[in-house]
Amino acid sequence: MTEKEKKADGEISIKDAYRLKHELNKDITYAGMNAKEISNFKKTSADEWKKIRDDYDKWIKQIRAWGSKTLIAVLVLSGVAFFYFSDWIKTASLVVVLYCIMEIAKREGHREGYIDGFDAGKEEGINKTLGINDEELADVHERAIEMEIDERLVSKWKN
Repeated sequence: MTEKEKKADGEISIKDAYRLKHELNKDITYAGMNAKEISNFKKTSADEWKKIRDDYDKWIKQIRAWGSKTLIAVLVLSGVAFFYFSDWIKTASLVVVLYCIMEIAKREGHREGYIDGFDAGKEEGINKTLGINDEELADVHERAIEMEIDERLVSKWKN
């Protein structure tokens, strides 16, 4: 059976089926946007991440009594004191070393939490603004992945 006979008989090729599926997915919208557009809208650009980090750094400097460089300097000095002195000074310097290590770890965790919270808050805000519920959210995510795959296939077949 030739390609023309298949089309006349109501059959379509696999390539045409993918093209049709891709076009149908483009037409399915949530608050006026298709799944791929919503997915792209939720992504944070490198410039936005830089601004988020800079804003965090400015904000946190106003809160902390000791800067990170000061904390590292105290850590190094306490480490030297631990090995140089003995008795109670050695014990006190060990406590300061442990405090500095824990404070640095806490700061890193706090920063990661801030950034993760921003990302989750941005996504949740977009979902609420567009009126996307949890069921639709799963559909949007799945459909966006399908659209990405289908778009790659369709673009390769056009060339």
